[in-house]
Amino acid sequence: MNNEMFAKFNEMFGNLAQEIKEVGNAPTERKEVPFGNYEVRITKLELGTNQFEGDYYGMPEAHVWFKIIGDGEFGGQMLFMNRRLVSLTKPSANAFIIHNFNKFLESLETEVEVKFEDWEQYAEMIADMFREIDGKAEYQLAYLEDAKGYKSYEIVKRFQ
Repeated sequence: MNNEMFAKFNEMFGNLAQEIKEVGNAPTERKEVPFGNYEVRITKLELGTNQFEGDYYGMPEAHVWFKIIGDGEFGGQMLFMNRRLVSLTKPSANAFIIHNFNKFLESLETEVEVKFEDWEQYAEMIADMFREIDGKAEYQLAYLEDAKGYKSYEIVKRFQ
């Protein structure tokens, strides 16, 4: 063990043990966000991979984080959309899955042309879109439950 390294961490991060106790004792103010319409900013938009164990671990997945803006009851809270972009059980659906996600991307109304050529190009395109909207765009988001009981995220409009 490198005791010097741990001593350095202790010095850098102060009395972390006490801070952890305080966080654990603090009342939780976060409420579950009910389905509905919210004004949001997108704080993360990327092509990543599924990080949960199982068949889809490491498979392509879109990550979109929405921060609810305003002073309302849920202002400042986050909604997380993690969308698998491939099906291992029904590979014939992969084009349809990406087509549907492309419709979501188009609803963001950026200057970036939405198209899929290959995974590397797709990841860069999504990153370009995020650079364009990061901190600049606000949206009305319909956060709903679809007929199968899955969470659904639909951009209703972009605010200017």
